[in-house]
Amino acid sequence: MNNQAVNCLKKDLTNSGIRSICLFFLLGLTKLDQLLNAYIDLLRTIVTEIYSKCSEEFKYLVNHNIRSTHIDQFLNQKDYPRISYKQAVEYLRKSVDFHDFPDDGDFNRAHENYLCHKIMNTQAFFIINYPKNLKPFYMLINDDDTTVANFDFIFPSVGELSGGSLREHRYEKLKLCLDQLDITKDLQWYLDLRHFGGMPTGGFGLGIERFLMAITGIDNVRDVILFPRFYQHCDG
Repeated sequence: MNNQAVNCLKKDLTNSGIRSICLFFLLGLTKLDQLLNAYIDLLRTIVTEIYSKCSEEFKYLVNHNIRSTHIDQFLNQKDYPRISYKQAVEYLRKSVDFHDFPDDGDFNRAHENYLCHKIMNTQAFFIINYPKNLKPFYMLINDDDTTVANFDFIFPSVGELSGGSLREHRYEKLKLCLDQLDITKDLQWYLDLRHFGGMPTGGFGLGIERFLMAITGIDNVRDVILFPRFYQHCDG
């Protein structure tokens, strides 16, 4: 199945302005390869635009010994390697530090940086097809019935920069996942969307703060936020 341009209805009760319509087209990506390519295209466009407009600011960071941003290398990469979760685990288990990595374990920043700098030669890359028990119920289950069609994008020195997936659109598959988690009653409305003809879709989230870490070379995410809020430090 290829990309789909579908009609979408929106309950827009306004009748003024140049952006108010009740029916619009939405482009949905239905293959993981398409989703990864769209993600890279978006990221490269954003980085190129920022880099061209803020060249003096980047020179300042370099001159003040801020850690390498790896932006030049990212922009010059011709392709972005893709390895499966299973392959990533195999790489980790061959190392001295992570030889006892558990089955279906989740990756932390140390694991991601090892893979990025030691295995991928400090290249940005994707990890795809995680075990379904590590990921949310709404991700599309692959044909092997044990993994999902998802990705994490790993960036040098930052680790996971973004994550995304295809969404489970098959009613029976989704219902089984909800039943196993005992949350079907609470999410019946979500299940009904598939019952009445859900379409295959995919998407991703780009964390702005981690993205700023990547392009500035700043090590601590709290240093790229004007008023950082974190555990036990969330007062307004």
